Amino acid sequence: MTNAGLIERLQGIKDGIGSAHVLFVATTSTMDLQSERVWGRGELTDGSKLGYNGPTPKGIYIYSPPWPKKGNGKGKPNKEGKSRKIKGTWAPSYIAGKGLIGRGDTPFELTGALRKDWLGGASPTPNEDTPYRCTISVGQESLDKIDGLTETKGEFIRLTAAEIQAHHRHVLEAYQLLVLNVR
Repeated sequence: MTNAGLIERLQGIKDGIGSAHVLFVATTSTMDLQSERVWGRGELTDGSKLGYNGPTPKGIYIYSPPWPKKGNGKGKPNKEGKSRKIKGTWAPSYIAGKGLIGRGDTPFELTGALRKDWLGGASPTPNEDTPYRCTISVGQESLDKIDGLTETKGEFIRLTAAEIQAHHRHVLEAYQLLVLNVR
């Protein structure tokens, strides 16, 4: 094979990757893995759990907003153990409050607008800038939240080594399936 033939063949591979949107398909699959780790299991990049490290107050009242749900409508129990009806809910601690609204295992800081902004909708969707470049864009408010959470909790957006390996595998699988039609 001559140099010109090799260049032509490599250009054909590049064009096949671009026209079949291989990188977009692979990046979407990798975002699925990453979002499951971050938003599903609440894990940081280093594998540790995202948790609440602050002091546990003597009791908190839960109202929506700022909490995503208002709870069951029972106030702080009195000495007899009876609770009065309120618009929100009383919980003995922050962690207990998360459990009362059904989010005990969910990383509370990663729910709501940040999650929706990062994932790009109901399912993880990266932006395809070019056929050879995919990015994830978030608004300034979400970017500030990511920076704040990274400072206080640790790195969570960066891909883990396993996710990087999976991304390489996803690129190869998408290339084989979409360009070479190998099933």
